[in-house]
Amino acid sequence: MEKEQQARQVYNHNVMIDNNKKAVITGVIEVISSTEKAVVAKTHEHTFQIVGDNLRVSKLVLEEKLLHVEGDIVKLEYSKTMQKKNLLKRLFK
Repeated sequence: MEKEQQARQVYNHNVMIDNNKKAVITGVIEVISSTEKAVVAKTHEHTFQIVGDNLRVSKLVLEEKLLHVEGDIVKLEYSKTMQKKNLLKRLFK
């Protein structure tokens, strides 16, 4: 019974973007990649990508599920399948 409740648990996350210069995201369980142009991270239900210039992860506390990104933020994009697509692209290059 307890496993069923855990499987049905809803995981929340929040995103706050301040003046397109700072992003604070809660509910992050993994940072998949980080470059000056893009940060790709994962929550329990989604993979998302922050796109911009001069991006850097300024704070990452996985125990608190907290991610801070600074730089010139241009776009935030969610995908449930982004991680799978990127893996397939890397495998078949």
